[in-house]
Amino acid sequence: MSGKILFPTDFSEPSEMALDCARNLKSAGFDEIILLHVIDVPLRVSAGMIENFRKHNGMILEEEKSHLEKEGWRAKVKIEIGSTYEKINEVAEEEDVDLIIIGARGESWAREAFLGSTTSNVIRTAKKPVLIGKVEFIERVDKIVWRSLCERAFRKVLFPTDFSRHSEKAFDFLKKMRPAGVESVILVHVVETGKNAAETMENRKKAIESLKVIEEELKRLGIECASHVHIGIPSKEILKIAEREDVSMIIMGTRGRGKIASLLLGSTAETVAREARKPVLVVP
Repeated sequence: MSGKILFPTDFSEPSEMALDCARNLKSAGFDEIILLHVIDVPLRVSAGMIENFRKHNGMILEEEKSHLEKEGWRAKVKIEIGSTYEKINEVAEEEDVDLIIIGARGESWAREAFLGSTTSNVIRTAKKPVLIGKVEFIERVDKIVWRSLCERAFRKVLFPTDFSRHSEKAFDFLKKMRPAGVESVILVHVVETGKNAAETMENRKKAIESLKVIEEELKRLGIECASHVHIGIPSKEILKIAEREDVSMIIMGTRGRGKIASLLLGSTAETVAREARKPVLVVP
């Protein structure tokens, strides 16, 4: 397998450190990275100033490209002008990439302009899988030190599923990531409260049986596996399990069952991607 990654960057430290997530993927067959910077400028900025931005940022990307090539990657530089998230999706389609990687703070992306609305809009509209690479910061007396959370990111994966077609696609992607260092997978399904206790318990029983099938498939691939069925609000339960189990990554589908869930992306995936402290990979 050969794979192509789109890496959009705003040159901030959290954004740049997400490139560490890409390095985990080389063993899974990914061999090309497209470095993208989008110049999203106000209407009154002059053409000359835009051209200066393009030249300056192009030089930075060319330097990054050189480093990647020394590591054995094929690399390409692209600079676009326009709406950041729209250009990210546009380039992803034009280049037919297999994965988009965007950086975000492990605490919350809401404080970062680029990593806030842009990331949210990308995962809501992308037709390609998106990996949100998280970083955390340590405050010291004289400076803030950033630390990537992408090291061995696929070691212990949390895989939430609602057994929908989108969850099946996410599961297929998870299996392809096995060479990237997947050692164990925690399966989880969250049963929302039914019309009555009997219906809720029946749904829980069905979920346990369905998870057993997935668990057996992973074990045949040599991957350690455990499964959990919880009752409650999916996003809250998923985040609780991620913290308690200290997972290294969450992989999930972006849309759930039904037309409304598809139109809204499935607020579960967006909430988890926004609030999880560890990297999250969402598959449309």
